[in-house]
Amino acid sequence: MIIVNFFTTLRSYLKSRQARIYAEDITILELLQRCEIETGKALVSKLIAEDGTLIPGVMILINGQNILHLQGIRTIVRNGADVAIFPPKSTE
Repeated sequence: MIIVNFFTTLRSYLKSRQARIYAEDITILELLQRCEIETGKALVSKLIAEDGTLIPGVMILINGQNILHLQGIRTIVRNGADVAIFPPKSTE
């Protein structure tokens, strides 16, 4: 299970503080898509630009490591990981 914690404006937008995703090894992009299914809300378009990079101001951490210092949205998230997602200033 991967625990995904949502912060600041994402909490109110998603009406949830956390999602628990049952998966083995998936990319950040796949994880966000699974979170969309879980919450029923658009998430990928709120965090990732059309060119596949994070929207400025977005920070995603896997076990405390920023994905910008890893492989971006192609970073693999392993079973048992804790993911923290901080949105840009506005997700509305």
